[in-house]
Amino acid sequence: MKIAIFRTDASSQDPASYNSQEMGLARGFAELGHTVDIFMASDTGDFREQSVEGSDGRIMIIALPYRLVPLLNEPIYTGFAQFLGKNRYDYVQVNEEGNLASWYIARACHRAGLRFGIYQGMYRVLTGRKWALYERLHHRFFRPFLRKHCVGAFCKTSEARKFLEARGYDKTMVVPVGLDFEKFQDRQDRNWRDHLVIPDSQQLILYAVSYTHLTLPTKRI
Repeated sequence: MKIAIFRTDASSQDPASYNSQEMGLARGFAELGHTVDIFMASDTGDFREQSVEGSDGRIMIIALPYRLVPLLNEPIYTGFAQFLGKNRYDYVQVNEEGNLASWYIARACHRAGLRFGIYQGMYRVLTGRKWALYERLHHRFFRPFLRKHCVGAFCKTSEARKFLEARGYDKTMVVPVGLDFEKFQDRQDRNWRDHLVIPDSQQLILYAVSYTHLTLPTKRI
């Protein structure tokens, strides 16, 4: 299968250093023989393509120019529709159901006759009048389309699954975050106080996350 993963926020990531969930999931798909294009916001404002090292050409990073939606701080990618038409993806993953960019990408997929699904991490609505108004508008105008046409919703946690089910999504499955564990193979001892210029008077906090090895399904989506 040829798979596209869209990152629907305006932050760009360096695939050489950032252990992102998109990259971990893409490597899992690549190990099963699939090819993956990861779309994300361009940090330079220019179009850029690069093959991910060690993926044998199966994983590509495609950085796209974008326009930032005022108030929402979300990107609307420009020029991505040409990739949908040219590459004819078997499946398009859209990250985060509640983003305006998600609806925009999903609509383009539907028009191109491509199957798309939701990969959901958030499970709370942001607080404040602005977000309360946006949630009402999203639920009224955008969510019905996403619910009707997506092939399903994959959720990072059970709480994210409950969040979507409460909003009418009936085809959901929990798929934990994929991470690239090879990033941790060449560990080096480092004096973090010196590296981060933290004085002895301030405390350091270690945040550790346990994981369970995930075997991705081989069944076609």
